[in-house]
This record gives sequence, structure tokens and C-alpha cells, in this order.
Amino acid sequence: MKSKTKKTINKAWDRIFPELLLSLTIISFYLITVDLYQYLFTELWWKFDSLNYNYTTIYLILLILLFSFIDLRKLLTKKYLRQGMIALLFVITLIGHKFYTNFYNELQTYPKIKSISKDWGIPGSWVKVTGRNFGAAWQPGKVYLGETEMTIKKWEDKEVIFEIPVYVMEGNQQLKIFNIFNKEQKQYFQFKTMFNLKSVDEVLK
Repeated sequence: MKSKTKKTINKAWDRIFPELLLSLTIISFYLITVDLYQYLFTELWWKFDSLNYNYTTIYLILLILLFSFIDLRKLLTKKYLRQGMIALLFVITLIGHKFYTNFYNELQTYPKIKSISKDWGIPGSWVKVTGRNFGAAWQPGKVYLGETEMTIKKWEDKEVIFEIPVYVMEGNQQLKIFNIFNKEQKQYFQFKTMFNLKSVDEVLK
């Protein structure tokens, strides 16, 4: 009786296991590729915006269709290999994704400078900084050139425009943008006075 029950359980497991493994494989592959996309293309290379729900849903459906053609029964024949792959996929899917999610969410609290309209400025000139995570218009942060706070003319999450005041020390200064979380992004900016400009054309730039 016990032997028959054991055979029934093993037979049921042999049927369920490939589907279970296929589901875990799809989820793992989905999370890994989406996480890589989010980091490489949105954070590191600034190529595209973050994937929205519609795109991720379509991608998941395509993965399910793709993996439905794979017969895992032929690929996995040894019991220990099955258990090892399930454990590995479980770790990658749950622990790995959780770690990356925390890391990615932390990145979103830091302002990121993509470009500055000019690499130097004079008193009274306006400078536009593009990037992201600066904060909403109703949650403006602060901009410093060296230790001097700049006058904000426009503040949006992806664009900040400020005016350089008169009382800034001449030379290569650190341009620092602080958001509402008091997180900062630094970039060097050359401040010039009217006395060390080379030509009138330089003033008009």
C-alpha cells in the first residue's frame, strides 16, 4: 500500500515539477531582464524612461509564450539537479530581486545631473540643468555654486534653472543640487567675472 502511494506521489510530482520549474524560470528571467533594463538603460546610460505597467505586462506574456515551447522533462532527469535548480531560482527570484529593488529605490532619492546648458557663467546669467529626481515644483530643493546659494528661477523634477548672483568667488566651483531629501549631486562649473572674459562674444553665449 505504501509503495503504491509513494509511486502515485512520485508520478504526480513528475507531472507538476516541470510546470513549477517553468513558472519559476519565467519569473526569474522576467525579473532579471527587467531589473537589468531599469539599471542599464534608465540609470546608467540614460537611454529610455522606466518601463511602465503596460510594457512589462506585454513582455511577461511574450516570455510565457516563448517558454511554453520548452520541454523541461527532457532537460532534467536527475532528482538532485531538480532540487538544486529550484533552490537557485528561488534565491534569484526572491532574495536577489528584493535586494535590487531596495537598491533601485534608494537611487531614486538622489538627484542626477544629465547636462548643464553651459560649463561656465557670469553674474546675472541663467543656467539650465537637466536630469531627474530633482523634485516636484512644489518641493523645490537648493542649488549651490561653491558655498553660495543660487537664485532658483524654475524647479521641476527633470529641469532646474537658476541665476548666478554677483557675490560668487571666481574660479572652478562645485555645482551642487540638493533635493527635498537633502541628497545631493555635484558637478564642477567654471565661474567667471566680467574682467576675465576674452571677448564680447563670450558674454553673448
